[in-house]
Amino acid sequence: MLNKHLLALPLSLLVALPAVAGISKSVSVEDALDGRVRIVVAVEGGGVNIDFSETGETVQKVTLDDTSKVLVDFDKSLPVVRLFRGNVASKDVPSAKTTQLSVMTKGSDGDFHLYIFPITTSSRPATFTKFVIGGVSRKKGSNTIATAATGAKVAEQNKTLVDPKLKSRVSHYVQLRSGGMSDRKAAKRAKISMALAKRLDDLGQSQPAPVAQSPVLPVPRVDIPKADTPRVDTPKVEVQKAEVPKVEVQKVKEVKNLPAIDLTPPPQGYSPLQQVEKSSPVSTLASLPKPVIKTATAPTKFDGQAYASALLKGLNDARLKGHIPYRSVRWYRVNGSIRALKRGQSLNAAIRVSGLKRDRFMELLRVGGLKL
Repeated sequence: MLNKHLLALPLSLLVALPAVAGISKSVSVEDALDGRVRIVVAVEGGGVNIDFSETGETVQKVTLDDTSKVLVDFDKSLPVVRLFRGNVASKDVPSAKTTQLSVMTKGSDGDFHLYIFPITTSSRPATFTKFVIGGVSRKKGSNTIATAATGAKVAEQNKTLVDPKLKSRVSHYVQLRSGGMSDRKAAKRAKISMALAKRLDDLGQSQPAPVAQSPVLPVPRVDIPKADTPRVDTPKVEVQKAEVPKVEVQKVKEVKNLPAIDLTPPPQGYSPLQQVEKSSPVSTLASLPKPVIKTATAPTKFDGQAYASALLKGLNDARLKGHIPYRSVRWYRVNGSIRALKRGQSLNAAIRVSGLKRDRFMELLRVGGLKL
């Protein structure tokens, strides 16, 4: 049984205790968010530390489902969560072989992130006693200088990067990356979270790559010597003016004895077209149907607010039916898609944030009342 005074020690002292065995393991932020990082706590010695310092995020809230075998400690001033072996039996809550740890963090940009960790205990010494979140990227080599700079421009165009202080930090981050600094060191130096750095990378990758153009080589100037051409004297040709014959205009004789014109008005109801309609095929044109001219409708503009409202209704319907549990990883990621649509991001970007397949995402929009 653990000493009661050990439970009262602050987290800074617990982190400083040496581990009995094991090594550090770096995991990606994506795997930690999706609950793919399994943590084993040994029965004796050491414990396990979960370090979020690489992400630039601070721990806000920690929840452990079963505290009968494993205890948890954290401090909001430190980006570290400590797990260690405990023996707090409860009569009302039966002990389970596995449990789940939920860690809510907050980045420097103000966004919240929920990490899920499956926790198990073992009688053998733990292989890993420290997990560094964000120490490795799942997409190696994706966060390049070009994609980060392009992502920053796209964020400004979409009006999702409007805060002057945050815009200055992002510009500093791009400058540090252009100088050859790694993405994590540059994010830490520029005081932005790794989640924001990865978001800039995703925005940069979503843009089509520029077409490479072959360089235009300068054409050397070649001076061609002028040839000595003999001078040819052309004879002058005199042009004589042609004499234009005069045309005599004869006066037209006055025409007399013209027939008289009948100026009496026509009878009432008489139309000159009546005689033409009887013999001319033009009268049949009146019976032909008039052609229907269809005007092209202008394409509708994408309304992110309407899509966000419909997605929220679809999410609530899926939560009531039990398809997407409340406060689950999927629930939080769809909420992230709603925020992305409200900020003016595209539909494809919102689908990537949700982690859902496109058909499932569109089904939530239809359930929410959006006609697609």
